[in-house]
Amino acid sequence: MISIITPAYNCEIYIEETIKTVINQTYTDWEHIIVDDASTDKTADIISRYAAGDARIRLVRLKDNQGVANARNVALDLAQGDYIAFLDSDDQWKPEKLEHHLQFMRQHQVQFSYTPYDVIDAAGNYIKEIVPKRKEVSYRQLLLTNVMACCTIIVKSELLENERMPSIGHEDYAMWLNVLRHTGVCAVCFPENLSVYRKVTGSVSANKWKTICWNYHIYHCHQGIGVLRSCYYLMNFIVRTGVKYLIR
Repeated sequence: MISIITPAYNCEIYIEETIKTVINQTYTDWEHIIVDDASTDKTADIISRYAAGDARIRLVRLKDNQGVANARNVALDLAQGDYIAFLDSDDQWKPEKLEHHLQFMRQHQVQFSYTPYDVIDAAGNYIKEIVPKRKEVSYRQLLLTNVMACCTIIVKSELLENERMPSIGHEDYAMWLNVLRHTGVCAVCFPENLSVYRKVTGSVSANKWKTICWNYHIYHCHQGIGVLRSCYYLMNFIVRTGVKYLIR
């Protein structure tokens, strides 16, 4: 079984479409744990409607808003699947996502995997395709830049047994680094494009200067890397990612 983790907060515009992309999967052995982070709109009502019609969908409602990292961690604590997949409340999957991706991982005995993905705007219009250049990435290579979108990742649940997302910017990147560092595995790219990432104007991930500051914090404070080496990794991140992280 695959446990699908979705944090949700005031996402009534997109959450129904996201849930439908899970229901429409050709692979059916999954549980979808959606954690509503104290939404003030109709998000929880929409999720409740789908949960009532499909026992595989589980709504967890939090009393207080504590952020995306905590919401994902709550879901991870409840997950019972052999594999964990992540799908944010405004992103989507193509129908064959779970079937093809899991088949690849089992066939090649891969424990941590990611894929290329499409980028769309807030209205759902296609922007571009992102194709990772590396076929696999180690801990040291991942320090140079994050090549993995959260909505593309599937990981063996045993690798996350002692890992949770910290409440810092780029919490998913911080956890991927910890997983690779503590387990010694490499993340492997499955080359089929199976996910759709929605780029919403005004989101925290769209603020490039915040992204740079968050990355330095991850290197120096979260990974315990010295100032000079942290600056080295930060410069590599800026160069490898491109000027789009400096000029919006």
